[in-house]
Amino acid sequence: MAKATSILIAILFFTGWTSQTQTSVPPDTVITLERIADAFNNGTDYRLTITSDGTVVFKRFANHFVDISDPRARASEPIQGKIPIEKVAVLIAEFERIKFFSLKDRYAKAEDGCPSEWTDAGGAEVSLTINGKSKTIAHYHGCREENFASPYPTDLTKLELKIDEFVNIQQWLK
Repeated sequence: MAKATSILIAILFFTGWTSQTQTSVPPDTVITLERIADAFNNGTDYRLTITSDGTVVFKRFANHFVDISDPRARASEPIQGKIPIEKVAVLIAEFERIKFFSLKDRYAKAEDGCPSEWTDAGGAEVSLTINGKSKTIAHYHGCREENFASPYPTDLTKLELKIDEFVNIQQWLK
């Protein structure tokens, strides 16, 4: 009897532990990141969309201001990839950590809270839909920290970089 109880406890422990480590992402979750090159054509214009199941869709937009031999001169067909659901959950946690739904809808000028402004910078548009709520933030990277060191708000910039990192954006920017 004691052996059977021990086995049952072990099974319950491992079953409970396994279910706690599984990741749950709301089924309506959609994360979008759109990048806009700067005025000097540094960067690539593209859109990434990540859905709750880890599906990633990448679309590069044509940049008519670069040489025709440059891959950025041509739009791409949508390319589909996949990331683990655990990475989607980590991104959601990052959105929550920076209180994404409490941030302003735009960071571009002093009236948006920008400590300083820089001209000709690129930018990004980040959006999240989750649990029936949606928000989009237009983030001009000329909205800078007081010392012009990095785009403001820094946590939003870090989130944009993390999205790029998690989908391995470099695989599609070649």
